[in-house]
Amino acid sequence: MDCEHGWKLIKETDYGELDYSSYGGPVDHFVVSLYQCELCGQLKKESRGEVCGNPDVFLEINDEDIEYAENWSEK
Repeated sequence: MDCEHGWKLIKETDYGELDYSSYGGPVDHFVVSLYQCELCGQLKKESRGEVCGNPDVFLEINDEDIEYAENWSEK
């Protein structure tokens, strides 16, 4: 049976300016948000802002994310 995910934001990481503007102005900070489904516990990440390179590297769920989610859900 598929879960109709109820995503809840559990962590945001602001990496600052990870890109540059060729016009010399500021760029949007690159922010990664970690979400956990309140129903099944699945994790997902989304990003916003600008990054030079491949943003998918920041969106992989790793052991640190899993541990954070486990500790967060115990609160």
